[in-house]
Amino acid sequence: MGRSISPSSATPMSAFYSATATGRSPRFRDSSPGGTRAESSRGLRLDGLADLAVLDGSSDTVSIYLGRGDGTFGPEALFQTGAEPFAAIARDLDGDRRLDLAFPNAASNEISILFNTGPFPNQPPVADAGPEQTVECTGNLQAVVRLDGSASTDPDSTPGTNDDIVSYLWSEGESSLATGEQASVPLSLGAHGISLRVTDKGGLADTDDLLITVQDTLPPTGRLTSPLANACFGPAALPVIVTDDFTDQCDPSLRRIYDPAPGPGYSSHGDHHVVLTVEDGSHNTASSSVDFMIDTQAPRVQILRPPDIGLGLPASLPFSIIFRADDDDDGATGGVVHEVVKVQGCVIYDGLTYGDGTACCQMSPCTWIKRRSAGLPSCAAFRLSRGPLCKSKLLTVGNNIGIARRTFREA
Repeated sequence: MGRSISPSSATPMSAFYSATATGRSPRFRDSSPGGTRAESSRGLRLDGLADLAVLDGSSDTVSIYLGRGDGTFGPEALFQTGAEPFAAIARDLDGDRRLDLAFPNAASNEISILFNTGPFPNQPPVADAGPEQTVECTGNLQAVVRLDGSASTDPDSTPGTNDDIVSYLWSEGESSLATGEQASVPLSLGAHGISLRVTDKGGLADTDDLLITVQDTLPPTGRLTSPLANACFGPAALPVIVTDDFTDQCDPSLRRIYDPAPGPGYSSHGDHHVVLTVEDGSHNTASSSVDFMIDTQAPRVQILRPPDIGLGLPASLPFSIIFRADDDDDGATGGVVHEVVKVQGCVIYDGLTYGDGTACCQMSPCTWIKRRSAGLPSCAAFRLSRGPLCKSKLLTVGNNIGIARRTFREA
């Protein structure tokens, strides 16, 4: 049967204290008379120092010597056992994390148990930095990352808490990042090896490593803001500057590639199809395009009637003036949008205001209806112009002007 043995009156200690040691306890036989047996313990205080338990079968006692770590031991602590103890076994027999001693007794066929009532041994914490993380960049080539060491544990803490852990230190290499069980830190693009070191009240510590990768997988967003699609520009509006509002969540500095190069300004006559490709530092790309026209060439004007043969003033009224205007094959999309006929600077026909309102017809009639008795000016100028939007009756013109003249002399 088992029973608890209290310290004898010779014991200089008030209780039996625990200790730590590794390996199996070696046995040795004392050379003193009486056949006394002795055995060293596995270690009783869990402090990394070996302790010694010596059995004396002749006096039915066990002597405990606590190791000092330098090869010597402290004073004897003497405890009573049953009759003729012959072995010592160190185990935690009552589940309180302290090592107890059990002694089988040869003469009494009993087991004596010496329960450890000393201080609880300090056990090291277990650091847990959390699972690996891959996070998206949030701005300025970095991301704010949440560090969480709340899964770290310490056996000496109050159940459900980590109150025996007094320090959480987060670091990357030799650089300290933060302290505390949880923290938020900025990390730049790329892979980061993060370490968490936790320390308990007794000074014992543990470390856990964590890999965090900050990545940029999102392309820039935006569009071309000018020019408007299918807009036309004359000489006064050059150069045409292609602008955009592209931004990137991660990278504030974007690379812009224009096709045709070099961009963003264009001045050459003709139809233009411009593609803008925007790239961030992680090689994510986005693109946008626009079509527009630049017209720097005047339309062609030809007066068909009357012929240019130096005729005098018409003998009768009314008389007709027939002209042709075109702008079809100059390399820029669009045609004539405005026709004006003037005599001595006086508008007698405007294809958008007077007349029949036709601005782009190939043969536009014009009839002079003023009476001869009122007299005719000596010069009639016929003028037309072309506008950037290439549509009839639009007034936002590029002001490329073609002119043809006829001169009449007095009869």
